[in-house]
Amino acid sequence: MNKKTMKFLSKLHIYGGLISSLFFLVVGLSALNFQHQFLPEKDTKTATYTKMISFDASLQADSLSKFIRSELGISGHLPKWEFRQNKSGMFRFLILRPGRTFEVKLNRNDDQVEVTEIFHSTGKVLRAMHFGSSRNKLGYTLLDIWSFYGQLATIVGFLTLISSIFFWMNRSVKNKKQWGAILVIGIFSVSLILYIWLIG
Repeated sequence: MNKKTMKFLSKLHIYGGLISSLFFLVVGLSALNFQHQFLPEKDTKTATYTKMISFDASLQADSLSKFIRSELGISGHLPKWEFRQNKSGMFRFLILRPGRTFEVKLNRNDDQVEVTEIFHSTGKVLRAMHFGSSRNKLGYTLLDIWSFYGQLATIVGFLTLISSIFFWMNRSVKNKKQWGAILVIGIFSVSLILYIWLIG
């Protein structure tokens, strides 16, 4: 391999690691917290208020939630799986942000909208950043940026990992025993992933 290629791989390894380091720090810390729960998960406080908003009661849940969100002046993600409504006209939905959740309740027969603002603790903020990195168009600029950065960091981090393996194999693997150990570890790793995917 020529010097230009080696120089490119070296820069990819160094700068790729720097670019993706913050993302993997957050994801790694949140993943550890999922298992051991060493960060606070309990919501810090809540605040409830009401606002009168005129709306078209015939709107579908998706359109109505977006309209109410706009009228409230709140940015955030509207998860459709959190929509709750019944035949009497009651409709409830959530507006999600990393640090806060807004629970919105209304009745299609009334203009009064009730909003409960829930402030999250550190553990929940990291959880939101962990899962928020895999979504797009969340309606909240900072989280949209984080989502884009997360996906970019994942790609760059993957390339950095490949370059790390290349440098390690190029400089450290010298004999058949080492190649044999790599082969065994590789087969075990792939087998474990396939077992979890197909059976576990």
